[in-house]
Amino acid sequence: MAERNNGDTTAGFFSLIGALVVGAAVGAVLGLLFAPKSGKELREDLKRKSAEQAEEFKARAEGLKSKAGDIVEELKAKAETVAESIVERVREDIEAQTASNAPPSEGQ
Repeated sequence: MAERNNGDTTAGFFSLIGALVVGAAVGAVLGLLFAPKSGKELREDLKRKSAEQAEEFKARAEGLKSKAGDIVEELKAKAETVAESIVERVREDIEAQTASNAPPSEGQ
C-alpha cells in the first residue's frame, strides 16, 4: 500500500485555497466594475464585498491554522516515538556489546 506524502498534500491544499481566494476576489472586483452603478454605489459595494472577503479569509486562515497545529502535534508524536525507538535500540546494542566484552567469571 502506498503511503501519502503529507508535504505534497499540504502544499497542494494551500495552493488550492490560495487560488480560490484570489479567483473569488478577482471575480468580485470585475463583476462590480462592469455593473451599471453610480460611483457611490460601486464604492459601497466594493467596501461591502471587501469586508465579506476579509471575513471569509479570516475564517479560512483560522481553519488552516488549526489544521497546521494538528499536523505539527501529529509530527511531534511521531518524532517522539521514533526517538524512543532509536534510544531503545542503542541501549540494547550497548548492553550486547558490554556483555560480549565482559571478562569471564572465576568459575569458568
